[in-house]
Amino acid sequence: MSKTHETTAEHYEPGLYEIRIKGHLDDRWADWFEGLTFTHESDGTTLLYGPLADQAALHGVLNGFRDLGLPIISVQRISANTKRSKKMKADVYEEYGSPDVLERKENEKPAPEGGELLNSKSRTQESSRARRTAGHGGAMKAIVQDGYGAPERVLELKEVDRPSVGDDDVLIRVRATSVNTPDWITVAGVPYILRLQSGLRRPSTAVRGTDVAGVVEAVGKNVTDLQPGDEVFGSLWDNTLSTLGTFAELTVAPASQLIKKPATLSFEEAGASVMSGLTALIAMRDVGQVGPGTKVLINGASGGVGTFAVQIAKALGAEVTGVSSTRNLELVRSLGADHVIDYTAEDFTRGEQRYDVIFDNVMNHPPTATARVLAPNGIFIPNSVGNSGGLFAGLPRAARAVLMGRGSTDVRFVTYVVNRENLDALAALLESDDVKVVIDKVYPLSEAANAVAHMLGHHARGKVVITVGAREAGDR
Repeated sequence: MSKTHETTAEHYEPGLYEIRIKGHLDDRWADWFEGLTFTHESDGTTLLYGPLADQAALHGVLNGFRDLGLPIISVQRISANTKRSKKMKADVYEEYGSPDVLERKENEKPAPEGGELLNSKSRTQESSRARRTAGHGGAMKAIVQDGYGAPERVLELKEVDRPSVGDDDVLIRVRATSVNTPDWITVAGVPYILRLQSGLRRPSTAVRGTDVAGVVEAVGKNVTDLQPGDEVFGSLWDNTLSTLGTFAELTVAPASQLIKKPATLSFEEAGASVMSGLTALIAMRDVGQVGPGTKVLINGASGGVGTFAVQIAKALGAEVTGVSSTRNLELVRSLGADHVIDYTAEDFTRGEQRYDVIFDNVMNHPPTATARVLAPNGIFIPNSVGNSGGLFAGLPRAARAVLMGRGSTDVRFVTYVVNRENLDALAALLESDDVKVVIDKVYPLSEAANAVAHMLGHHARGKVVITVGAREAGDR
């Protein structure tokens, strides 16, 4: 019997398409093909049917199949003009290949060269990256990404060149890192529109990860306050999706984005705290200007950023309401939330309570609905690209929030800034009894693909950590 799944879409222009692919589409990737009905056929194929806005949306779907390694059997626009349907089908095959061509191309991929597969369009970017990262001598192990798609298909442990150290940089032997939103976005390649920034066919840099905790291996000539042997933590983040990466044995970070790790913190706690912790700190302390008595609602309170935000808001004296699923209510309460809302049973946007600050890490409601429960002069802080795939995913909702901010609603966004002042403030909170790092699961470097897949499920409780080297989880 055929198995049919329904997904939802906010809006599409008319244009019905029928697409058949070889193999059964895994349920996990249904969100990539939002708005389409897909049926698992008894002959081992999957039939997708539904509206797509235009050629860009169609090509986004077809790119998704290619990234998942699912050959396209047929594509047809359902219209009275059969000649147009056949012409479009031929155009699709010309760009993406007929099933036999797709399979032949897959088998004829060039062998890895220098730990990565290169195409003509990426050779210039890759040679530039190689000049920046090579030259320190020797090799190291790293998780290398080739293409976009399912983590287990595009991430592989390989040997690559050790990175070189700039005058203002620090070479770190990584002990722990964590998976953040930019990592799973770049691995999956969704929203597709972000590939214009990270690279159309594969990311311009091959190693993911920005948070880091580890031991200083070497320093640049201008670095005077850190030395080999120091235990440090911080971030490589440079406001792009093309950082050097921390899913590796060694990495290089600017000294200005590192501080010494408090002795009371494990490498795992420190490595899990930076992006999520600083985002929450900046959102509560600076953007929301939270203080004693502020009524704060945190949507996605059990996630990586949310668990930090609940605790930081409480430390600042706020009255905190946390929104999560049923299984995470007790966790959110244990972090200090005064009130909890089970989103499976209650829609907070329809409640009577009003909030001074709403920090939305999920964006699962239209911004206008969320803003309805703001108090007068309340602040709405959107902080999500959404969980769905496709060309734009949740970006249209973020765009609508921006437009709302031009009206009567006070909409503010978090600008993630990694510097020593912010890191020191975060470290002070982590050393106190006010904030703790919630870790859902720890994976060794060799299982980094599983760690990213865990995050792609969008149900992690707190942080997902990757450990590297001899020290295992819990070792300080």
